[in-house]
Amino acid sequence: MEITSLVKNIYNRLIVFICLACIFSACVEKECITYKHVLVGIELIQDTSNTVYTADSITVKGEGSDEIIYDNAKNISSIYLPLKSVSNTTSFDIVLNETPFVLSITHQNIPQLLSIECGTVIFHKIEDATIDGEIQAVIQVENTHVQNRENEKHIYIRL
Repeated sequence: MEITSLVKNIYNRLIVFICLACIFSACVEKECITYKHVLVGIELIQDTSNTVYTADSITVKGEGSDEIIYDNAKNISSIYLPLKSVSNTTSFDIVLNETPFVLSITHQNIPQLLSIECGTVIFHKIEDATIDGEIQAVIQVENTHVQNRENEKHIYIRL
């Protein structure tokens, strides 16, 4: 009788161990492999030659914010900026080669469920972009859909 009691005890413990292992493995958060940063890509273009323009220096700060996104960055031809997910307009104070201007982007915010593990992300659809200030430039919106694709260009500033 002792052997059957011992076997039942081991069997019961094994079942409890397997159940606990299943429960704990189900509670572990799975890794989110989706890129969740959604940035609008802006490229500087030399208008006369239609080639990429490399700025000697650029400083970019979100308007109404103390956060500096680019701080006197050197030799820059493209910048990547976050759009507000709680507003339909995002503005940036920009100083390009010592010339200040304000870039304003009007956009729709589109929530997107990535997965249960990754949660949601806010994509954007650009409606308009304007420049106000001392710079002589033309702004061109080429790709209106701002998603979580790295190095994608949406707006061209023709200098």
